[in-house]
Amino acid sequence: MRTEDGTRQINSLFPEALGIFDHPKSLDLLLRCIKLAADDDDIILDFFSGSGTVAHAVMEEASQGRRLNYILVQLPEVCKPSSIAAAQGYKTICEVAEERIRRAGAKIAAEMAQAGSQPELSADTLPPRKLDIGFRVFKLDESGISRPQDGDLIADVRKPGRSDEDIIFEMMLKWGLELTLPVKKVEAAGYPCWSVAEGELVCCLASGLTMQAIDAIADMAPRRVLLLDSILDDMLKLNAVKALRRVREKTGREVELRTV
Repeated sequence: MRTEDGTRQINSLFPEALGIFDHPKSLDLLLRCIKLAADDDDIILDFFSGSGTVAHAVMEEASQGRRLNYILVQLPEVCKPSSIAAAQGYKTICEVAEERIRRAGAKIAAEMAQAGSQPELSADTLPPRKLDIGFRVFKLDESGISRPQDGDLIADVRKPGRSDEDIIFEMMLKWGLELTLPVKKVEAAGYPCWSVAEGELVCCLASGLTMQAIDAIADMAPRRVLLLDSILDDMLKLNAVKALRRVREKTGREVELRTV
């Protein structure tokens, strides 16, 4: 691997900050490794992701019709105060990698659009998905849900500073759902809630939950429903159980209900 190759490649994405990352991996070398070793639908895992070259290489290969995914792992190493990255406002090398992936993805998508469309495939190859240049960033942390001690009463188990998305992704992990599933905000009879994978999981985390909203959620026929105890009273909880029981009567399957 020639370090100058990796440097040249990342510099092309950061013309305003040449030398933003010391000793980046060679994109060409990683592309060759992926071509030789990876099969379609493989996940390329890099435990020392640095500037995100593996993500860049996977997107380049995916642009040629391969079905590949990546997972990058990196400690939040702080950029040296005297570094070019710090001068550009990046606090950690993770932030540099995130921006590199955004820029590389946008560049690849623009090149594909300019070329005219998706790559051609042979007759015995499955059609590719549309190139997905999106990604999610997660930080390893303790649970965002407080566990009351015996005898304690907690009005809201959500820890301070935790967003709806923090709670949703934590519950996705606990339910064994993939973190790549689509998550979007929807309304049920005017009540804002969250839907994971079109009703695989519906999360109600905002105050103002009504019986009409519960009925509308039941009409979605979700597989799982999460409710915060802090937004419920006894009547709402009872009605939620009854409404979701109707889903079983219509579809023949149980709806798993959890409250936290």
